[in-house]
Amino acid sequence: MAGINTNYSQYYKGTEHIKGYGSNSAQKDTVVRYQFNTTDEKGNKVMDKMSKEETMRVINDISSQYGENVIVEFSGDGLAALEEYKGKMGLPEEHKEIPDGMLTFFDDPETLSADQLAIMNQKHGDDMEAIMKRSDPDAFKEYEKARKDGIAEGTEKGLVAGFRYMYQWVTKKAKSNPGWMDNEQKTQKALDEVSQRFKNAYVSIGDGSKFNLSGDKEFSIILSDEELNILKNGNDEDKEKIYKLIDESLQKLSEFKDSYKNEDFLKEFKFGISVGKGNTISFLAQSEKESFKNDSIEGLLSLIRGEKTEDEKE
Repeated sequence: MAGINTNYSQYYKGTEHIKGYGSNSAQKDTVVRYQFNTTDEKGNKVMDKMSKEETMRVINDISSQYGENVIVEFSGDGLAALEEYKGKMGLPEEHKEIPDGMLTFFDDPETLSADQLAIMNQKHGDDMEAIMKRSDPDAFKEYEKARKDGIAEGTEKGLVAGFRYMYQWVTKKAKSNPGWMDNEQKTQKALDEVSQRFKNAYVSIGDGSKFNLSGDKEFSIILSDEELNILKNGNDEDKEKIYKLIDESLQKLSEFKDSYKNEDFLKEFKFGISVGKGNTISFLAQSEKESFKNDSIEGLLSLIRGEKTEDEKE
């Protein structure tokens, strides 16, 4: 469905409690906003424009999570034939822009902190799911389970179970470490920038001593903490040095794979690079049974073939 799944949390833009209007039996006192854009803030495509059927399905899915007192507002160029749903999505004439202090989690009266608001408003590639999946994989598994079980349950409480778990996780992190979100956002931004430059590579953080090349892309890039810090806080010249090194190294791997594309023994391997402190590069290869690492393509090939490297010969 146009790149959209049943987890709509990344499109959630906040909640405003408004002065009630309408009859007492059907009084509306809350506005909830969702925005579906085909591109992110940098102009990168994140989803296709939805068809009329998909738009209606999304609207119904989200609206069903809220009570009769809630107006659900939908916007964004990813929606089709928006004018057809004005009756369902319109706001009262006196409605104004949502004040920062009024943004809250949709079923919790507690006002969100600046850190919590930031994570709730993240775009594609820098949203709360991406940060949780990278920084706390165990919590991400629990979140996924809560979300799937809740959807299967089909109740109003179940439909928001994943979002509620995510909110509690964010709140706990922000309380224990007020600077956590700022650092995580910088980290995610740096990783996203590498991913945008090298679209055929899965990017992660590590020292390269233990690695898992299980991503679904052609190559993997593992950044050390030191090199990641440069990409987060360094000057443009130092960043470009790292980008150039990665580009040259991936090119070597690509040429290597092309040269040996008819070799059956290499087809079971995934390949990647580890970028270490001081702009050092290690080439990586991994199959279901074995993992190899060397500072040259030739050395890596020798290890895969079971031959001794030059260092071992000495």
